[in-house]
Amino acid sequence: MSHPDRPSAQLLSVLAAGTIALGGLLWLATRHQEQFHQWLAVHLQQLIGKPVLAAAWAGLLTLPLLLLCVYLWRTGAEAINSESFSPPGRANAAVQGQSAVVRGRILQVLAAALALATLCIPALAWALFAALAPGQA
Repeated sequence: MSHPDRPSAQLLSVLAAGTIALGGLLWLATRHQEQFHQWLAVHLQQLIGKPVLAAAWAGLLTLPLLLLCVYLWRTGAEAINSESFSPPGRANAAVQGQSAVVRGRILQVLAAALALATLCIPALAWALFAALAPGQA
């Protein structure tokens, strides 16, 4: 039986995988930065002329954050409905009763705030590229 204060093996493996993936993305970004700048210089006018396309790409890039929002909302709802809250990887509830409900509501508020901020990204991308489009003063 694992110690209740130690993180589970599943949590550690998810953190390790996320760290490796982020490191790989950062490595790719730095390695191909010059090619990206060249591509952007060539295609920027095409993107500026199509603000809806820019907003669609920004929306696609925000999809992982929206999935996190769904996860946080559902976890919060589960804590509220069952009046028990347990961290991932633990079978028994660490917090029960009103404290669990409060934590569930905090997760839902966090999910809503993050979703609102995330949905602003495509809107800002559309506004930026629409303002830069030819014919706009």
